[in-house]
Order: sequence, then structure tokens, then C-alpha cells
Amino acid sequence: MDTTPRFDLVEIVQTLAARRRFILIVTVCAAIFGALLYLLLPKEYEAKSSVFVANPIYTDRGNIFRNTNAAYLDYFGDEDDIDKVMAIATSEQSIKKLIANHHLAEIYEIDTTKIKNKKKLLNIVKDNLNLRRTEFQGMEFSYSYKDRNLATAIVNDAIQITGNMFQEFYTELNSNVVVELENQSRQADSSISALTDSLAILRNQFGIYDILSPTRQTIINGSIQKRGTGDFGKAIEQIQNIEAMKDQLVKDRAQNMSLLNEFKTGMAINKKGLLRVISPANAEEAKQKGLGGLLTVVAFALIGFFFSVIWSLLASYYKALSANR
Repeated sequence: MDTTPRFDLVEIVQTLAARRRFILIVTVCAAIFGALLYLLLPKEYEAKSSVFVANPIYTDRGNIFRNTNAAYLDYFGDEDDIDKVMAIATSEQSIKKLIANHHLAEIYEIDTTKIKNKKKLLNIVKDNLNLRRTEFQGMEFSYSYKDRNLATAIVNDAIQITGNMFQEFYTELNSNVVVELENQSRQADSSISALTDSLAILRNQFGIYDILSPTRQTIINGSIQKRGTGDFGKAIEQIQNIEAMKDQLVKDRAQNMSLLNEFKTGMAINKKGLLRVISPANAEEAKQKGLGGLLTVVAFALIGFFFSVIWSLLASYYKALSANR
């Protein structure tokens, strides 16, 4: 014969009614404990800032100086650009700059002379620094700390550091090209100057002042006197060759100067920044992290009520089971 006690809804209600005093005491004690916990524990505040990522392609010379076709260009960065920004913001280099700028080792009371403590501090700062995408293809930076002013300062600084590092990547690439183009222009200037001196010497020596064609066409001009010497013919060949070289160098130099101006324009646009803050962090608007006082008390009261009910039912069940046996 099965002696296992069974509960129906009526018996459950009767059991809880019989132990209502115990349930009420546990619920009230849990609520009081939650209130004390809320008052005694230090509160953390979360400062937030919203930004938009500018499209780095907008600074590319191929898009600024396009003359073949008009391509559609979105001024806002896409998901790939946001991924790059998030990777930079959470990188060790970026976190170390935050730690140094705000003396976080002293604030968190961590001795960074030990290697393991350095790693610990990096993880603490990285965990408190939160990044997320917004629904309108933007980003939100936030930092949690018990001092709302420090949390606000760290958020704003994190955006500045990330924006500078993100911008430096593209600026450095443009700078390398600019330096190389400037070197090529200086070399071309030197070569053009040397070729000009050589042409001037040959023209004055042989009295050839016409612009000779490097295509070897017959030139009939009154200023060129027929001199049956070999030196005169050789001078014409030399002048034609030097002219061809100089013309090509002048053309190449002009093209390099055009490219140089284009890349410098891209660098000037980059100076405006690729992260645009639309909602800066404000200490007065920093919200307390976690549940508020009322919700904390209610949550602990519900927890106390739940466990006291479970305890009452289990105690009644095992009491009935022992009586049947």
C-alpha cells in the first residue's frame, strides 16, 4: 500500500495558512536585510555617452577627387568600422592610457609593481568599461564606478583616446604617402635643375635656341645654321635627349604635386575626428547601477516569501510522510 502523502491545492493553501506567521516573519526579515544591504553597500554609478563613427573612406583621395563617376558615399561608418572602434577601445594600449590618465591603480588600491596585479587592474577597468551598438548604427560608451564624477571623466576620456587612435591609423598611412611624394618632388627638382643647366650650356655653346623635337623629325629653321662639324650634330642629339628627359620629369613632378595636395587634403579632413559625440557623459545624469532602494527591498521580500513557502511545504510533506510510516 502506497503511504506517500499527496497534496492538492486545498491542502497547500491550508498548510500555508497554518504557517502564515513563519512566512510573514521570514518575508519581513528578508526585506529588512535587503534595505540594510542597500544602505550599507557602496553604490555604483554608470556614466554613458553616445557617439557616431564617421566613415574613414570619406577622407580617401579617391573619393574626394573622383572625376570619372559619382559614387554613393555614406558619411557614417558601417558595422565593420564600429567593430574596429570597439577593438581599439578595449585594447590593452587604450586601457593602459585610461589607467595612467586617471591614476586608477591608486584609486582601486592595486600594487602594479607585480605583473599579476597589472593584469588584474587591466581586467577590472575593461570589465567596467562597457561598449554596445545602438539601434541607429551608433555606439554607446559607459563606465561604472562609485564616484559618478570619475566615471564621467573616464567615459569622455575613453572616447577621446579611442578616436585619436582610430584616426591616427588613417593619418599615418596618408603621412607615409605624403613623405614619399615630397621626397620624389625634391629629387625631381634637383634633376630638373641639373638638366636645365646642361641645356643652357649646350645652347650657348652651339647657338641652338630652338625647341628641338625628340621624335627625330627634320627641323628647318633659320636660327639653326648648317655647320658640317660632328660636334654640332652630336649637340643636337644631346639637346633632344635632355629635353625629352626634362619634359618627362616636369610632367611627373606636376603629377606628384597634384597627388601631394590631394593626400594633404585627406589629412586635413582627418583632423576633424572620426568619432562624433552626440550625447556626452554628464555626472549629473549618471544613473545608479543596479536596483533602486524600493526595488531592492521588494526583491528581497519576494525571495524571502518564496523560500519560506517552499520550506513550509517541504516541512509539512516530510512530517506527513513520517506520520504515515
